[in-house]
Amino acid sequence: MSSVEGSDRLAYRRRLVCTQCYRDVKSVLRCAACAAIFPTSKLGPILISRGAFAFYALISLVVGIFWFT
Repeated sequence: MSSVEGSDRLAYRRRLVCTQCYRDVKSVLRCAACAAIFPTSKLGPILISRGAFAFYALISLVVGIFWFT
């Protein structure tokens, strides 16, 4: 195996693919083709959704109440 074959194999492993439109992406924060947020992760958009934010706020409120009482 030559060094070129080894580097081709590593480049293939590091390829980022959007989970919504299945295109190659350069950034892990936003897909240029479909404008998805966190396109390489299926959990990323769920963790920053409006419902998740409300859940985090509720949990923070409950923890704050028990912390200061």
